[in-house]
Amino acid sequence: MSELSRMRRPFVADVVTTSITNAAMMAAGIVTSIVVARLLGPEGKGVYTVASYFGTALAYNLTLGLAQATTFYSAKEGYSHRRILGHVLIYAAMLGALATFVGLAIIKWLSGMLFPGVSSALLLLGLLTVVPRFLFGLLTHELLGLQDVGHYNLAQLIRALGLLALVTVFLLLLGGSSFAPLMAELVSLCAAAAVALFLVYRRVGGTSWGLDLSFVTSSLRYGLPLYLGNVLVFWHSRIAIFLIGGFLNPTMVGLYTVSLGMAQRVSSLSEGAATVLFSRTSAQASFAESRGFGPLVLRTVLLMVTGALAIVAGVSPWLIPFLYSEAFTDSIVPFRILLPGAVALAGWNVLDSQLKGLGKTGWSAVTATAAVITNLGLSILWIPPYGLVGAAYASSLSGVVAFLVAFAAYCRLSHNDWTILLPHRSDFTMYGRLVTRSAIGLSRILRQASRMAGSSPTS
Repeated sequence: MSELSRMRRPFVADVVTTSITNAAMMAAGIVTSIVVARLLGPEGKGVYTVASYFGTALAYNLTLGLAQATTFYSAKEGYSHRRILGHVLIYAAMLGALATFVGLAIIKWLSGMLFPGVSSALLLLGLLTVVPRFLFGLLTHELLGLQDVGHYNLAQLIRALGLLALVTVFLLLLGGSSFAPLMAELVSLCAAAAVALFLVYRRVGGTSWGLDLSFVTSSLRYGLPLYLGNVLVFWHSRIAIFLIGGFLNPTMVGLYTVSLGMAQRVSSLSEGAATVLFSRTSAQASFAESRGFGPLVLRTVLLMVTGALAIVAGVSPWLIPFLYSEAFTDSIVPFRILLPGAVALAGWNVLDSQLKGLGKTGWSAVTATAAVITNLGLSILWIPPYGLVGAAYASSLSGVVAFLVAFAAYCRLSHNDWTILLPHRSDFTMYGRLVTRSAIGLSRILRQASRMAGSSPTS
């Protein structure tokens, strides 16, 4: 059996389960967004989004690349998994304290200038989510490094479904206040972090405390080049939110987040493949081990995302008002403009996961820098005169730039060329087999459920 065949079998199984989980999370995210939009309206949703992104921004901008380093070294031999868990807990505490200090300083001296229309109380509530965000992110990355994709998916699903349930309950209890979804976010993050800690602790059999300077040094050496890329990736997808809030108003933020959220959720179909691919390539030594496999994943993801976005684009004129109400009709045009960039970002996600997994972390920063510079420059130029349409064009074009830079780097390092984007006959053979196996598996599940229902006692 070839190396490619050996890689495919467990990889496909993990990708299928992760993709199913991501689909469930995407559905939960869409429903959550609909509930928030309908009960708060464009302005309330915009205010909530800015306050939520405040906490998210602090968490993402102060990770120092330690989450990916946790995955990388958990997948390698050489460090005790118990010791890694101990470091994860220490990292979460230290980084959380630093982020809290920075956040409090921003709220005290800069909130009026940076976040007009958003109260300090809401920003403080967003700040409280930082520590559980750190902890959840680090712990789930350790699960990935342990190749425990099933429990990684479970933790992610608990977080998404918990947020949906709590948002609904809190909005009903608090009567449509922007505090409600923020409180739901905080509680769901804490619960998901607790579950992730339990799963990792049970898997590794305990924890070992104390800082190992060699491990910290190795983690920072691997993570810091990624850190710049992580920060830039974060700002690439969210910079327009803050600029729209500054140049325009919270209502425009609420409208744009619906457009961006729908495009990103369909684009996130790539995350199942990218997540598992990063975990697998972290355990490999060179591009040669996945020279044919990586392009197959890339082609498959681009085909899948393009098809899904084409369908959603066709129905968006009635789908967005139907889901979010007529108040969000102005989100339709920006959503359609974002689609080419969403396809490009899906491909970038797959390429970036391979570059990171094989230690080529500097390219992550290079591609993200190109994307952010393009997005920032075009957003500043186009948002004031063109509003949401200008923001959408800036974001879409910057996504295409990011893909082209990452694709050029990947081809150079893997000794492939642009033809890897062209479909291969073997691709469709594999797709056919996968569909057949999935249908057989589903049929077996349905037959078993039918037999169980038929044999169950009746009253």
